[in-house]
Amino acid sequence: MQNKINAEQLAATRASSAYLNPKLQGIAENPISAEERTGTTNATLGGLGASFDALNQNASNRLARTRNTAGYGELTDELARERGRQTSDAEAKLQEYFGQEANKRKMAALEGLAGLRGQDISTVNTGMGIPGQLLNARAAGGKGFGFGLNLGPLSLGGS
Repeated sequence: MQNKINAEQLAATRASSAYLNPKLQGIAENPISAEERTGTTNATLGGLGASFDALNQNASNRLARTRNTAGYGELTDELARERGRQTSDAEAKLQEYFGQEANKRKMAALEGLAGLRGQDISTVNTGMGIPGQLLNARAAGGKGFGFGLNLGPLSLGGS
C-alpha cells in the first residue's frame, strides 16, 4: 500500500516538475517580456503626454478667446521644457522599476527551480558563501554593485 502511495506521489512530482521546470527557467531567463515593457512604458508616457497636450490646448484656447498673444510663446516653451523633464524622470523611474522587478522575478524563479530539486536556495547561497543580503542589494537600490551567480544552465548576472 505504501509503495503504491509513494509511486503515485513520485509520478505527480515528476509531472509537476516537467511542467514547472521550463516555465520557471523561462522566467529566470526573461523575467519581463518586451510586450510588458512596451505596454507599461506606453501607458506611463502616454498619460504624461496627454496631460501636457491638454495644457497646450488650454493655452491655445486662451489665446483664441482673448486674442492676446502676450506670454503665449513663453508658456508653450515652458510646457515643452517641463514635458521633457517629466518624461526623462518617468523614463528613469521606469528603468529602475524594470530592473527591480526583473531581479525579483528572477530570484523567485530560481528559488522555485531550487525547490523543484529539493534545495533551499538560502542554504545553497550560504554554502557558496554568499550572504542573503547581498543577493537583494541590487533590488534595494544599490547602484554600481554587480555580481554573477551561475546555477547550472541558469545564470544571474549583475548588469
